Amino acid sequence: MRRETVARPAGLRPSPPDAMGFSTSSREQSFSVATRNERREENQRTFQRANERLHDVVEGRLPEDKPVPFLCECADLECRERVEVGLTQWEDVAEQTNLFLIVAGHPRTDGETIVDTLGPYEIVQKSDGGDGGR
Repeated sequence: MRRETVARPAGLRPSPPDAMGFSTSSREQSFSVATRNERREENQRTFQRANERLHDVVEGRLPEDKPVPFLCECADLECRERVEVGLTQWEDVAEQTNLFLIVAGHPRTDGETIVDTLGPYEIVQKSDGGDGGR
């Protein structure tokens, strides 16, 4: 059986293979990065919503300074760690629409910077002014 060769326009080269031997175009790579960032941001919004529900359940039932095991709002899709802070501490972060409370050193999405710390935790901010889902 004979293979046919497909003619490419001048100057167009195939993408080099990745570690698995597959070629990816720059368009596919851009899409992959955008999709990964979107998944990470959706992960953060999911944990924010869960934290808001937890807050609503425990508000008024615990002393304001008693630590509550909120979920880390980092970009790691597999993260299951807790951020244990008092209700008022969590509220101070949550009332800012583009802030997230994460375990120190956990991954952030593109465009997030650390703006403060709260004990062993970091407060990160989206630089794009996005609402973060709150």
